[in-house]
Amino acid sequence: GVVVAQHLLRGEPVERLRYDRGRLIRGVEMIRLVGEALEVTSEGLRSAARHAAICRARDIAAYVLRERGGFSYPEIGALLGGRDHSSAIAAVRRAAALQAAAAAARQAAS
Repeated sequence: GVVVAQHLLRGEPVERLRYDRGRLIRGVEMIRLVGEALEVTSEGLRSAARHAAICRARDIAAYVLRERGGFSYPEIGALLGGRDHSSAIAAVRRAAALQAAAAAARQAAS
C-alpha cells in the first residue's frame, strides 16, 4: 500500500507492483473531497506547507482516511505527501481532539 501510494502520487508507473487500485483511488478521492470541503487543494494537503488552514485540513483528511477509510497509518502518511506513520498518528489525534472539542461546545450551547 505505502509504496504504491508513493509511486502513484509521484506519477510513476506501478504496473509490476501488487496493490488494490480501487482502495488507493478511494483514498485519493477522500483527500480530494476533504480538500474541497475545506477549500484546500489536494496538492496543498500533500505539500510540506505549514499554514494553519492547510495543517488543520491535513489533520482532518488523516482522520477521515483512518476512521472512514480504514487506512493504516503508513498508508495515510504516504497518501498525504510521503509522511511517516508517526506524523499520521499525530494528525489523527489532533483531528479527534478538534472533533471532541466541537462536540463539547455544541453540548454546552444546547
